[in-house]
Order: sequence, then structure tokens, then C-alpha cells
Amino acid sequence: MRMDYGIAGVIAADSWKLVRRAEQLGFSHAWFYDSPLFVADLSVAMAAAAMQTSRIRLGMGVAVPSVRIAPTMANTLASLNKLAPGRTSMSSRAHSGGSASCIRWLTSLKLAIRSHCI
Repeated sequence: MRMDYGIAGVIAADSWKLVRRAEQLGFSHAWFYDSPLFVADLSVAMAAAAMQTSRIRLGMGVAVPSVRIAPTMANTLASLNKLAPGRTSMSSRAHSGGSASCIRWLTSLKLAIRSHCI
């Protein structure tokens, strides 16, 4: 049985150094968390990591969907996927607006991504 290992909580603009080292050590994925008022912009950190690595998967954890409008997030994800083809993913969670608003946001995001990729 094979088990993959990753790192989480990557939150600085220069986190590419940590992600590159994790890739060298055989880690399979790195998760970047979003908190716009407290940490570096996750798209900047992920873009830097994408350009400095070649295998490790890069995950975007969107903690506050209400501050990331769907069309902008779709553009961010598409841009990151060009830098790290097939190595990007995103997750989200319900927040103070509740799970219904999170589902609406994810649905809007899915539609924006589809229109962005056509």
C-alpha cells in the first residue's frame, strides 16, 4: 500500500522555498491557505511555487469564499494551471454565511471556470 504525504499551512510569498524542499524530500502535495487580512496572497505564493517545482501538487484552500468573486477565482485557477499543468486543485468550506452560500459560490465558480476554459 502506498501513502502520500503533504504539507499544509503554506502562507508566505516566499513559501516556494519550503514547497521546493518538500518536493525534493518526496512530499506529494502542498496546501496554501487563504486569509486575506493575515497572510500573503495565496495566488502569488502558489505562482512562485509553481515556477520553482515540477511534480508536487499545489492545493488552494479558500477559507473565505465571500471575499473571492467567482470570475476572478476562475481566472486565478486557470492562470495557475498554466504554470503547473495538472498540478493544481482548490477546496472551500462553509463560513459565516453558511453552507448554502458556500454551495452557491462553488456553483458560480464552476460555471465561471467552464466559461473561462472554452
